[in-house]
Amino acid sequence: MYTVLIDPIWNKSAVGEYKKLVIDFYCNSSIQLKVQDRAAGQKCLEQSLKKIAIEQGTKNYYLKDNANYGQNVWRVSNIAMTKAWYGINYTKCEEECKNKLVETFRPKLSGIEI
Repeated sequence: MYTVLIDPIWNKSAVGEYKKLVIDFYCNSSIQLKVQDRAAGQKCLEQSLKKIAIEQGTKNYYLKDNANYGQNVWRVSNIAMTKAWYGINYTKCEEECKNKLVETFRPKLSGIEI
């Protein structure tokens, strides 16, 4: 089973022809497309990016010198990890963490086109 996310209404300014979408799938078996609500699609996207971060990312133990967190907190941060226009900033506080992790993340982006 494959999950394909298509979001033709990502921009509120899209009107008329910009909201029409033609989808071609070429495969050796029949497929059925199902429409998901926006929340379910967003959850699927989040889970996919999390999986990519965990499986392909380089873990940065940025709190390794902090006695409260050490090797139990790590982050994967990469704006070019996927072929889509999604960057990844995934922080994991392992179950062994005895302290709640609260952070404010303010990325400084340069050299990208938005």
